[in-house]
Amino acid sequence: MMFKKNNYLYILIASICLIFIQCKKAGFGELNMTSGNADFSKYIAVGNSLTQGYQDEGLYEQTQKYSYPALIAKQLKMVDSDMEEFIQPIAPGNGSGYSHLEYIDGDLEVIRSSNSELGYGPDASWDAFDMHKGTSFNNLGIAGVRLRDCVGLDAAERNINYFVLNGLEALNIKNPFASFLDWGTATNPNEYIDHISIADHTLFTCWLGNNDVLGMATNGAVEVSYNLFGITIDAYKYTEVSKFREKYDKVLEVLTEDGAKGVCATIPNILTIPYFTTITPSMYDYDVWIETGNGEIRKAIEGDIFMLSTRQAIEDKNGTSQSDPLGNEQVLDIAEVAEVTSYVLAYNQEIKASASAYDVGVVDMYSYFESFPNGITIDGITLSQTYIEGGAISLDGIHPNPRGSALIANEFIKALNDTYFSKIPLLSVGDYPGIVFPN
Repeated sequence: MMFKKNNYLYILIASICLIFIQCKKAGFGELNMTSGNADFSKYIAVGNSLTQGYQDEGLYEQTQKYSYPALIAKQLKMVDSDMEEFIQPIAPGNGSGYSHLEYIDGDLEVIRSSNSELGYGPDASWDAFDMHKGTSFNNLGIAGVRLRDCVGLDAAERNINYFVLNGLEALNIKNPFASFLDWGTATNPNEYIDHISIADHTLFTCWLGNNDVLGMATNGAVEVSYNLFGITIDAYKYTEVSKFREKYDKVLEVLTEDGAKGVCATIPNILTIPYFTTITPSMYDYDVWIETGNGEIRKAIEGDIFMLSTRQAIEDKNGTSQSDPLGNEQVLDIAEVAEVTSYVLAYNQEIKASASAYDVGVVDMYSYFESFPNGITIDGITLSQTYIEGGAISLDGIHPNPRGSALIANEFIKALNDTYFSKIPLLSVGDYPGIVFPN
C-alpha cells in the first residue's frame, strides 16, 4: 500500500515538473513567439544617421551590420522565418572614414579620420557609394536628413530638397550618405517620401525629426543659409513646428497606406548626450569668454554648454580673453539651451499627436534616455552617456555604438510588442560590442 502511494506521489511530482517545464518553454521558447496583429513580411526603417548605422563620425561596413533596424530585423526573422531579407546599402571597408582610439605616449586619444598618419580615412570605394542606386532597400536611413527634407509642401520646397539630398554635380556638391537612392533630376526630382511610397512594406519603424533640432544645436543655435541659383537653402535652421507636424503627417500617411503597421520614435533630450556634456566651463582653471546669441561678450558660466568639438579650440587657448571669445557657433548659452529644449519638447508633442492620428505606436526615446545620465544596468552591464567610459555611445559623442544600438532596438521591439500584441524576443545587449579599445 505504501509503495502505491509513493508511486502516485512520484507521478504527481513528475506531472507538476512537466507542466512547469512546458510553461517555461512557452514563456521563453519559439512556441511563444508571434507577430500578433502585425505582418512582418517586409520591414522597412525610415530615419537619419541613427537609422543608417552611422557611428564614430562615419559610415562604415564593420558597424552598419549593427544598425538598430538590422538588429530588429534579426529578431523579427526569428518570429517569421518567411520575412523578406533586410537589405542595407553597405559602405565597404572604411566607408566614409571614422574615428578610433589610440594610445599616444601613454594617453588614450581619439584619432579622427582626417589624421593623415593614424586616421582611418575614407575607403577607396567611398566615392562609388552611389553604385547602390536601383536596388530596393529596407533601410532607408540617411545621415543628416531632416524631416523637413523628406517632403516638400510645394514645388519650391521640392526643388530645395532635391539640392539638399542629391547635391549638384556641376558644383561638386552632394550628400554622399544619400547617394544610394535615385533622386531624379532637377526638373523632375524624386523625394524621400517617394522612396517610402514604393517600398511595398507591411511593417515600419520611423525615427525622423532629430536633425531638425540637432543640426542647430551642434552649430551653436546659429542659423546658416546660402543662395543657389536664386534659391535660399537653409543649412542650419529650426523647422517651424506647424510645418514639422504637416510633414510628419504626410510621412505617416504614406507609411501606413495599404494597412502597414509600425511605430515611430520621439526625439531624445539631445543635450544629455556626451557631445554636449563632456566639456564644461568648470573643467578649466581659467575663465573662458564666449559670444552669446544676442551678441554679448561675457565669461562662460554653469548652464552654458560647450560642444565636444570645441575642446581643441579651448585647449589652444582660444576664448581666454574678452577680445578673443569663443564664437557663438561654438557654444550654446543658457538662452539657447532653453530654445533647443523647447523645440525638442514641441516636436515630440507633434510626433505623439501624429502617431495617435494614424494609429501607430510610439517609442518614447525622450523618457528612455532621461535615465541614462545616472546609468542603467542591463545584462549585468552598467551603461551611461558618459563619453567613452559610458559604453553605449560611439566616439562622436552622438551616435550609439553596437551595444547602444541593441538598447535602442529593444525599445522599438517593446513598442511593437505592446502596440500589436506581438511577442518578439529581445536582444541580449551584452552580446554586442561597446567601445573598441586599442590593444
